[in-house]
Order: sequence, then structure tokens, then C-alpha cells
Amino acid sequence: MVKVIIIICSFIFSLSIDAITQVKGDTSKVVTYHKNGTLKSEGTKIKKFRHGSWYYYDEEGYLIKMVKYKNGRMVKEFSNERHPKTITR
Repeated sequence: MVKVIIIICSFIFSLSIDAITQVKGDTSKVVTYHKNGTLKSEGTKIKKFRHGSWYYYDEEGYLIKMVKYKNGRMVKEFSNERHPKTITR
């Protein structure tokens, strides 16, 4: 019985969270994570559409891109192709 409990606990702790969503009315705050646990992206959705500024990070946690959305459509993207560890505006 103890071995079964240990196996179940090991399985539960091995599961990883890849996204967290906080909902308030029609607005959702979305945060996603890479498999290594570092932040992957964060932004806001209104009625299931991306809206406002969304930030994207590499697996080391560096900000690599920022995209502005309006009602699900990309309006503007900020990134730096020559040096992906920083963004230019």
C-alpha cells in the first residue's frame, strides 16, 4: 500500500504546469511556461482574442519579442534579429 502511494505522489509531482490563466469577466491574464519552468509568454485576452502587449521569452528567461494585438490581430512587433537577447523599440 505504501509503494502505491509513493508511486502516485511521484506521478503527481512529475506533472508540469505549462499555462496559468486568470479570468475576470471577459478578460483573461495568460501566462505560459517552457518545459524547464521559465516564463515563455504573458499577455491578456479579451473574449478569447489576444489584446494589448504580449511578451515572449526564450528558455533562459530573456525577453526576445513583444507583440501588440488589437482584438486578436497583430498590430506591431518589436524584436531584434541581430541580438535575440534584447529587443529594440
